[in-house]
Amino acid sequence: MILFAPAPIVAIWFGWRTRLRFEDWLVASLSILVGFLVWNSVMLQGLNDPVQFREVVSKNAVHWFLFLIVGTATARSIQWASRIGIWSMVSCDDEPETKALSVIRLMGITATVAVFAVSYRAIFHASLEEAKSWIYMGAPSGPMHWYSWFPLRSKIWVSGAIGGVLIGFHWYAVVVILRLGSYRMPGLVLWSIAVAGLRWSANQIYWGEIPIWIDLPITIDLDFRPSQIAIQMLVEGTLQTLITCVSIYGLRGCGFRIGKRGRAPLP
Repeated sequence: MILFAPAPIVAIWFGWRTRLRFEDWLVASLSILVGFLVWNSVMLQGLNDPVQFREVVSKNAVHWFLFLIVGTATARSIQWASRIGIWSMVSCDDEPETKALSVIRLMGITATVAVFAVSYRAIFHASLEEAKSWIYMGAPSGPMHWYSWFPLRSKIWVSGAIGGVLIGFHWYAVVVILRLGSYRMPGLVLWSIAVAGLRWSANQIYWGEIPIWIDLPITIDLDFRPSQIAIQMLVEGTLQTLITCVSIYGLRGCGFRIGKRGRAPLP
């Protein structure tokens, strides 16, 4: 999560910055490139098969790319609705105002989501017969479940898209909480718990109450303990909130503030 931090920052930067210069594109591109290389060098240690290495790196690249695209689009949509932006503390008056949400933009968002949904359904549709081989205890009876929309082979990019959707709302919530004065700390604690719940809910798309896997030559421990999962999610939610706070104040240290135009910088 720490090594992945450049991706959320760049997505929010492109989504909320009101004036993008060549230097912004250059620094953002270099940050993503360096972050991606470092992330893979750490995560893929010991993977010596060149063919498998290239395959995994390409999948990771798709994950990063979709996270950036969806994250930027979501952040820009939030900007249209809330008028939030990233402003320079030195030349704020010279920067363009944020765009407001209009009927045309709302229709564009709706149409884009619809096109992606239909395209995904047409290309990656998974039948019940395909799903049966993924379920340890057999395909359950009853209504269609997660696997009718999210087959395992598409997890690498579906998770990137879901993360991109959530990251804009996460940053917006943290910025609002940081303006609550003496209520900031309780707000951040409650939001960390909420983030833990969101992370758990996102994981349920692929790993629900029924043990699910692809046939692999490894042993999987099925000793499911809810308390362990809860602790793990709370740690991840707290860490993600902390990284976001550090990123926000890091941007302030670089001469930028996040908020609506004309408002004072974060305390």
